[in-house]
Amino acid sequence: MSTIKNKCTGRTIIRRFFSSTKRVLEDAVINGVSLHNADLENADLSEIILMYRDRREADNLRKRRDKNLGYTLCIPTLVRGNYIVADLPSAHLRGANLRGAYLILGDFTDADLRDTNLSQALLYGATLTNADLTNANCTKAKLERAKLGGADLRHANLEGAELNSAHLQGADLTNARLTEAKLNSAHLQGADLTNARLTEAELYGANLTWANLSGTNLEEAFLWKINLDEATLDRADFSGADLWDSSLRDVKAKHTIFELADLRMARLQGADLTNTNFRGATLYFAECKKANLSGADFYGANLENAYLDDATLTNANLQETNLSKAYLFGTNLTNANLTNANLEEANLTLASLKNANLSGADLYNANLELTRCSGMIIDDGEGNEYVLV
Repeated sequence: MSTIKNKCTGRTIIRRFFSSTKRVLEDAVINGVSLHNADLENADLSEIILMYRDRREADNLRKRRDKNLGYTLCIPTLVRGNYIVADLPSAHLRGANLRGAYLILGDFTDADLRDTNLSQALLYGATLTNADLTNANCTKAKLERAKLGGADLRHANLEGAELNSAHLQGADLTNARLTEAKLNSAHLQGADLTNARLTEAELYGANLTWANLSGTNLEEAFLWKINLDEATLDRADFSGADLWDSSLRDVKAKHTIFELADLRMARLQGADLTNTNFRGATLYFAECKKANLSGADFYGANLENAYLDDATLTNANLQETNLSKAYLFGTNLTNANLTNANLEEANLTLASLKNANLSGADLYNANLELTRCSGMIIDDGEGNEYVLV
């Protein structure tokens, strides 16, 4: 390997790497390196430290690591000390081993990182705009505040990765694995998460407006105050997910699963939720005005105090659903199954209950003013059913 040192800046520039097929720089310390458009395909750069500082400080960081104090403790020191990693835009790093590497604030714009091992790497604040990370291993990587806009992360493994406040606008995360990943306050506007796996992931306050989550698995995910406005959620799985106070206005969510999900105070105005599964879900004080819930399954769900004004619930299954004190002004419940539903003190003014089945339903103090009830099925409390004409 030949190098040249810039007398003005003191930066070392690597001109030629090892001639061998596998280039090994394990545990190396490189100060102020410029690797613009460098070819490091299949190189072993595990636990390398790339930054502007003297050797003594780099050695101190390594001692911290060797004492098992953890990578996280190094982050504040690096940021406060204004450490800047090597310049790596457009570099070819396909298949390289960067496991545990210190790459704080690094520039990987347009870099080729396909099949790269970035597990446990420190990439806090790094720039990976438009980088290709297809099939990359980023398990438990530290990517807080990283810039990944337009990045290709298809089939990438990001399990346990920390992406809090990361910028992923327009990123392609198709089939990516994000189980137990942390994406709190992340920016994912327009991102593609088709068939991605985010089970038990944290996305508190994340912004996913216009994102595509078709077929995405978000079982048991923590999604408080998430913004999914105008997102596509067709056939996504939110089973057991916590969506308290989240926004899902105008989403497209046909055949989506929200079974046992917590949607208290969620905002679903104008959403297309055709044939969606809400069995056992909690929608206390949820706002579903003008939502399309045709064919939706609410069996055993809690919609107490929910706002369903002008919503469409034709052919919906509301059997044993709690709709007490719900607002159903002008709601279309034609052919709905409300068997044993609790409609105590519900407001059904101008609603349509044509051909709906209310056998065993509790209508105590319900407001049925101007409600259309032709063909509605009721019973007398003794098992005898009657059809209203």
